[in-house]
Amino acid sequence: FEIFTVFAVLGKRWMLSGNVPAQFFESRMISLAKPGKVNALNQISVKHLRPITVMSVWWRIWASAWAKGCLREWMRQHVPRHFAVAHAVSTGEVVVDLLDKLMAGGYLASLDYSKAYDLLDPSVTKALMIHLGWDPSFVEVATKVWLHQERWVSFGVHTHVTRTPVAPAMPQGDPLGPLVMALWTWGGWASVESVCNSRDSILSRVFVDDRAFVGPRVWALMERFHAWCAWSFSVGLLENQQKTVVVASTPARRATLRKHWPDYVATNTELLGSCSMVACRGLMPKELERVNACKRVLTLLACIGMPFEPYMRACRSFAVSKVAY
Repeated sequence: FEIFTVFAVLGKRWMLSGNVPAQFFESRMISLAKPGKVNALNQISVKHLRPITVMSVWWRIWASAWAKGCLREWMRQHVPRHFAVAHAVSTGEVVVDLLDKLMAGGYLASLDYSKAYDLLDPSVTKALMIHLGWDPSFVEVATKVWLHQERWVSFGVHTHVTRTPVAPAMPQGDPLGPLVMALWTWGGWASVESVCNSRDSILSRVFVDDRAFVGPRVWALMERFHAWCAWSFSVGLLENQQKTVVVASTPARRATLRKHWPDYVATNTELLGSCSMVACRGLMPKELERVNACKRVLTLLACIGMPFEPYMRACRSFAVSKVAY
C-alpha cells in the first residue's frame, strides 16, 4: 500500500501547484464497430465507429476517488432527485418510474444528444463548477487535463505513430464525465422548468444525457421538448432528432399524437437500453439481438460437454445475463 501513500502525496502536490504530469494529457482512442455496420468486404465507414477514450490509469484512479467521494455526496445534497447519476439510481428504477407513469395514463417523450461529451466546453464546465462552490484547486487540475488532450488513435491492432491534438472537450472515458454531464443537464432542467407552465403533472427523469418526461397532455410535452431544444442550442449541445421519440399509452392518445406531433410518434421506445412497446408486440430488434446472443452462448456451452449442474451455472452466468433485461 506504500504506492498509494506516495500517490496521495503527489495528488496533493498537483492541487497545490495546479499542474499534473504530461502523461495525463495523453489518452488512447480505440474505435469499436457498431453492430451490423461491417459490409461484405469487411469494411466500415468512420461514421459507424464508436470512439472510446482510454485515459491514464493514474488519472482514472485520482478522478474516481473524487467522483465517488465528496463530489458524489455534494451531488446527493444539492442536485434534485430527477437526476439518476447524482443519486446513484439504477437505470431499471428510472425506466420503471417512467413506464408506471405512462401506463397510468398519458404521453412519454424521450430525448438524447449527439456527441454530447465532445460538445461540453471545459471552460464553461470550469465556470459552472466554480459558481457551484467546488474546490478551486480540484477544478483547476481537472480543467487543465480536459483542455490539453492529445490522442493516440488506434484501430484494431494498429496505432498511429504520432499523437493527435484534439479540440477541448470532456473525454468520454473520464470518470468525472457523468457528473459533469449531470451538472450541464441540471442547468438545462432548471431553465426548462422556469419557462414551462405545467410542472406538477409532469414526471421528469434525466440519466446522463438521456432525458425523458411523462405527462397527461400533449401540449405540455411539446412545450418541454421545444424548451429543451432551445436551451441545448443556446449552450452548443446538439439534440439527436433521430432518437427523439414520443409514445402514448392508448390508441386514442396515439391518434392525438399523430395529429399534433407526427414527426416523432412511435409505438415503441428504448429507454436506457430497455425496450418497451405500447401496442401488441413481438420482439423489438434490440431484444431479438439479445435473444440471438443468448442462443449462441447456449450452443457454445452445450458443445463443451460439462456435467449438468456446472452447465446450468455457466448458462446462468454467461447466457441468461445477455437476455435478462
